[in-house]
Amino acid sequence: MADHNEPNEVKLKIGIMREKLKETVPIMVQEFPWKKAEHILLERLLNLAQEAVKWSLVLFLIFSFVSDVVYTLSINRELIIPVGLFAGCLVADFVKEISQELFHRSEVYFEFVVSMLS
Repeated sequence: MADHNEPNEVKLKIGIMREKLKETVPIMVQEFPWKKAEHILLERLLNLAQEAVKWSLVLFLIFSFVSDVVYTLSINRELIIPVGLFAGCLVADFVKEISQELFHRSEVYFEFVVSMLS
């Protein structure tokens, strides 16, 4: 029965392969600023996600508005449209304030995480 404290052959072979791989990797790759590249990648992914959320919400709101207008016209309740526009403007202002606060918090959190990783 094998003792749990001594490394087994698989771990030993993995360690040897890791050392051989480290020796074969060019020095330029080893000296590459990986932390800076990670920071840039995370920042770009955060910006991309923010843009994707923004444009998907814009498309959702446009289709929702069009469907509401078509529905109110089909049931002959045209006077309801201005009430819906007013409520939509109020909700849009509320969502804008919340999103600005949320994305400001995410930027502060992102800077904290990057500073911890550095």
